[in-house]
Amino acid sequence: MNASRTALLILSLAASSLAIAREDSPAEQAIEYRHALYDVLSWNFGAMTRVIKGQAPFDKEAFATHAARVAYLAPMLSEGFPPGSYIAGKTDAKPLVWEQRAEFDALLKKLNTKTGELGEIAKSGDIGKITPVLQETGQVCKECHKKFKKD
Repeated sequence: MNASRTALLILSLAASSLAIAREDSPAEQAIEYRHALYDVLSWNFGAMTRVIKGQAPFDKEAFATHAARVAYLAPMLSEGFPPGSYIAGKTDAKPLVWEQRAEFDALLKKLNTKTGELGEIAKSGDIGKITPVLQETGQVCKECHKKFKKD
């Protein structure tokens, strides 16, 4: 089983076992799902960022694994924001996600494109080519967070 599928399996099992054990509402389940996705994405993106900043050594195989995970998981974000899944105090998402859904979806699509590029370029092991794509991907994250995520 490859790293992306393993990460997805662990993520799915954790999210589903939590939701089943507590019998959360569909909105609460969606919030837990997206939080789990963001946690795994953040973990992997952070590992790559530390390499780019010179805070960790560059291991091309490990880097490619992190990039593949991000590319695999990012397209799942959209389904974590179904209508009616905003609950004040339980999510860092702003109500704007659902009020300006077309713009939010466009940013997620842009993120999917960038993470896909990152996953592909990371296979090359060429840190000079990887760095700008990682930075561009991070900018898409920041753009979305700035408008659609609470501080």
